[in-house]
Amino acid sequence: MNVVLLGSGGFAREVQEYLLAAGATAPLKLKGYLDVPGHQSLLGDAAHLGEEGSYRPGADECFLLGMADGAKRAEVLARCSGAGWKSLNLIHPTAVVSPRASLGTGNVIGPFVYVGANAVLGDHNVFNCGCSVGHDSTIGSNNVFASNVQLAGYVRIGDANFFGISASVIPRLTIGNGSKVAAGTVVTANVPDACLYFHRDTNKVAFIYPQAAQAQPTPE
Repeated sequence: MNVVLLGSGGFAREVQEYLLAAGATAPLKLKGYLDVPGHQSLLGDAAHLGEEGSYRPGADECFLLGMADGAKRAEVLARCSGAGWKSLNLIHPTAVVSPRASLGTGNVIGPFVYVGANAVLGDHNVFNCGCSVGHDSTIGSNNVFASNVQLAGYVRIGDANFFGISASVIPRLTIGNGSKVAAGTVVTANVPDACLYFHRDTNKVAFIYPQAAQAQPTPE
């Protein structure tokens, strides 16, 4: 199967590496990428195939989103939802997906991700390195989970949400659509649509400079 990446930036480069890893055990091959003219690609010698607005995919081609910005992902998906466009799930060889989980299409499941029994994933979600989805949880579409996000069992998540690094959600909570959860945050209450969830009492950070301190003259 020939894979076309939509985007050519930093996250597209990660997806490219996932493809290389998965290609060792699956018939997947990166054909090239689609991006606006003049964009500086980070994909090495991968072929630039044009823009998604004018590209016509072949019968043996599937696409994957190679960007992490939620708004941009939604725009690109809207342009690539017509006839002939189809996607696939990319699962890194080190990920563990329960055979009783249900996956839509276009999901990118990175290294050391765990998807539990009876979990249901929609379409075009991103699970970065080390994420886990607890049993019986339901995830909508076009959500981005940064590295090490942990979702407990029976969690319900809508569409187009972003979860920062090491965020976590306790069991049986519901999160709506289009919200952001700050890095390192533990979600302990239901979250409505279009919210920013963070801890108000996050500890402040102090910077200590040992070398500068040692350079001070010693009192006599």
